[in-house]
Amino acid sequence: MHLLIYKCKMCHVDCPANHILLNYICPEKKCRQLMGQELSSLSTKELQNLENQLEMSLRGVRMQKDRKLTDEIHELNRKGNLLHQENMELFRKEHHIRQENMDLLKKINEARDAHETNRVSHSPNGFNLEEEDDECIILQLSQPPQQNSATPQNPTTVK
Repeated sequence: MHLLIYKCKMCHVDCPANHILLNYICPEKKCRQLMGQELSSLSTKELQNLENQLEMSLRGVRMQKDRKLTDEIHELNRKGNLLHQENMELFRKEHHIRQENMDLLKKINEARDAHETNRVSHSPNGFNLEEEDDECIILQLSQPPQQNSATPQNPTTVK
């Protein structure tokens, strides 16, 4: 026995010929009825059957849509978690770099303070002698005033 298959020209659904003969309906007419057209010739029982078919189809469509939406939500949550982990890692790196920068600034300030301390030497007589790299320091020596002593004529220059 050969089974004849008819293909609906509207929705491209294959229907066996015996199904068509049993229901006295062609595939194109069935598709139109599923789309809500040409319903006036149907009995109450046929309308109820059509409604049940539509509800089953709609339930299947909704279940598939729910599965896809759930999968998309899971994927978005996974991506969100990955982004959160990446942000946390970047925050830790930034914090580490800031700490290193603060440590380096502290070392620079300590070195500058040590250099400043070495630049200024304190003399035992209470005078401070500041050394500058390119400055010339002029010192003039004199003896304590005595009654008949003369002061030196030429001052001494130290570089």
